[in-house]
Amino acid sequence: MLDLMQEIQSVFKESANPEKQVQMENYMKNKFSYFGIASPIRKEISKSWLNIL
Repeated sequence: MLDLMQEIQSVFKESANPEKQVQMENYMKNKFSYFGIASPIRKEISKSWLNIL
């Protein structure tokens, strides 16, 4: 399970958008950290892992 989490984090980091990250974090008043990945893109990236879980 740890390998899967590391893989997910690695792919999210590769897909990160630093500009959007700042915007998202500011919108949520810096209560959470974001990768800056828009929801439709994040959902597409996550599909294969959701089928495993």
